[in-house]
Amino acid sequence: MPCFYLRRFTSEDGQRVLWRYAKDDDAPRPISPRRAEAELGFYSVPRPDGPPDDSFEDSLGRVERRAAEPLRQLAEGLPLCDEDRYAVSYFIALMFLRVRGYAAHAAEQARAAESPEFTLAFLEKSCAARFFSREVIERYREEVRHRGRGLELPSNYQLAAIPGRAVGYASLLNRMRWTVCHARADFFVTSDNPAYARRPQSLEDPGLLGMARKDFGVELGFPLARRAYLIGHWGPLREGRCRVTADRVRELNRRTVVCASRYVYSAERSDTIAALVARHKTFQLSYPRLQP
Repeated sequence: MPCFYLRRFTSEDGQRVLWRYAKDDDAPRPISPRRAEAELGFYSVPRPDGPPDDSFEDSLGRVERRAAEPLRQLAEGLPLCDEDRYAVSYFIALMFLRVRGYAAHAAEQARAAESPEFTLAFLEKSCAARFFSREVIERYREEVRHRGRGLELPSNYQLAAIPGRAVGYASLLNRMRWTVCHARADFFVTSDNPAYARRPQSLEDPGLLGMARKDFGVELGFPLARRAYLIGHWGPLREGRCRVTADRVRELNRRTVVCASRYVYSAERSDTIAALVARHKTFQLSYPRLQP
């Protein structure tokens, strides 16, 4: 999780402290934004003959620096130019894909691809021709039949696909209508899975699959800061900014808690947030299944 993003949810007393609620622990704990979601080498790619490749981490840093100021302006209700709006869209799109939940899902895909049945089925599909020549496909097919194993994908193979997928998601987000909800005395929380897509009136099927389903009325939820929350939608919600009641803040926070993979972050210690986390400990996001 980007440190600059988590700082937007710290307490207003200037101490830069978050309260972290874990779905596998009943006790909320104070923690600094820098330590909240830090793991060395999470995006590193091992090299056989040298230090790990950290170029993906560097590219994420460039995206964060480009989006930081537009995100602040959006949270404060200021208008964005087209370039800044796309920078925010791309940042949020990456927040669908860079998180631990998606990494675990990609590792599951890699394990599924190891079966010879899956690999042979994939090689039969027309999309395989976009990546391989006919000779390469036939060579792959014979090798799979000979050794009885499918493709061998590294657990971090998803890093190569993230930039391309993020471009597609960013384009969709950029086309949505945006409404920024502003809280008065209450505050919004965030989580280790802050960006998600869902159908209205349903928290049973949030995930990545429905992002493009305009016909389902799919909407985006993304906490921007302690007092601001972005809803991306296809209508009819009014575009722009609006003040929301305490009940509405609680409902949006409930969505954030429900869709958290493991951690929820709050500016203050709250019995209400603790009760929500305890209530939704077993929830799992519905990522799309791998299909050959």
